[in-house]
Amino acid sequence: PPNTQREGNIDHGDLKLSFCCISMAGTYSKTSPNPFKGVTKYKTNQDNYFLVDSFNQNKSTSFIGVMDGHGPFGHDVSRYIAENLSEVLIEIISTKQYDRPKALSEAYKTIDTRLKQSGQIDVSLSGSTCVTC
Repeated sequence: PPNTQREGNIDHGDLKLSFCCISMAGTYSKTSPNPFKGVTKYKTNQDNYFLVDSFNQNKSTSFIGVMDGHGPFGHDVSRYIAENLSEVLIEIISTKQYDRPKALSEAYKTIDTRLKQSGQIDVSLSGSTCVTC
């Protein structure tokens, strides 16, 4: 069964966007080695996403991201990105004269640095991919 599901529509005049996000955890098979000693169990879902409508108080702009965590704490890393990336990007946009690609690149680097420095999550063997638009 899905762990999370969200559907919706965004209407910005001539631009209309319909979306559906479904995120599911995998399972350990009874024959593969896993921490549950042969019992079929669901893995921790390490996927995450965010959708910010009216990004940076601009009604014609949305910011969307999809994360796929990896490693023992990948779910924590993807959640950290989902909860913080849009705010970091707004911070960068409001303080620096970057074009959008440069601002987004800087936001990714800032998130990475803050995550490592925070000590909240062991990122030595964990991380996440992130795709945004």
